[in-house]
Amino acid sequence: MIKFTLNCADQHVFECWFPNSDSLSRQLGLKLVGCPICGSVDVIRPLSAPNLSTPKTRSRSATPDHIDPSQIDSGHINSGQMDSGQTDADERQRQQTKQVRGPVTSGVAVPPPSDVMRSMLRDMQKLVERDFTHVGDNFAAEARKIHSGEAEAESIYGQCTPDEQAELEEEGITVGVLPWLPPDN
Repeated sequence: MIKFTLNCADQHVFECWFPNSDSLSRQLGLKLVGCPICGSVDVIRPLSAPNLSTPKTRSRSATPDHIDPSQIDSGHINSGQMDSGQTDADERQRQQTKQVRGPVTSGVAVPPPSDVMRSMLRDMQKLVERDFTHVGDNFAAEARKIHSGEAEAESIYGQCTPDEQAELEEEGITVGVLPWLPPDN
């Protein structure tokens, strides 16, 4: 699966996972991808840096070399797609993996309807506002104090920059990101 960053007509930025760029293009063309923040199906894929294939990234590939990715995206793997160098052990491994993973899907992501997604986000937002302490822009500093024991452990929420978030994660401080809906949305 590949993670793509997308933009809607209202300039909301969000991420989605797709088996490949063709599947993304097809779903965007069919208006099957909606913004989780505003529900708009007017979504584009902005320009992004290429993901270069290196020995390190090739070793992380989830798709075996002997399977044509287009066959996965179309919903079936034909045993005729395997190369002639494949052994019986490879075939047994493929069958076991297939049984563990379950059936291959069509590659079409079917998210909940946008109004359901917004309702879920709104419910999470209400829970956070009710049960967590708002620390505003001091989130990173407060999270560090709680992590180090300088402050009493409590659930907090607020804002931090992407750089601050990366620093917190490097320090072993787990944080979660929740898209925050405006009050009138």
